[in-house]
Amino acid sequence: MNAPDFTAMAEQTQRVLAFRRRQAHAMSPAARLELLATLQQQAFSSMRSNPAAIEAFVRRNHHQRRLSNVRRLEAEMRRCVEEPNA
Repeated sequence: MNAPDFTAMAEQTQRVLAFRRRQAHAMSPAARLELLATLQQQAFSSMRSNPAAIEAFVRRNHHQRRLSNVRRLEAEMRRCVEEPNA
């Protein structure tokens, strides 16, 4: 069994991202907003047709919010410890 070539995959990913960046920079801001709206409509219509997709989206969204809140509270606690009179 052949092991995956992670270096080649990373290089290919970088090439794809560079291509997408060039495409995005070539578009006008209005065209980028129009593309965003189209992609969002497609994503949400796809999710509406599959209840499991909605559940996964909500679960991932709530998980990310929990993580960001925990990080914010940790940073706030560190500030209080480092600067007790602030």
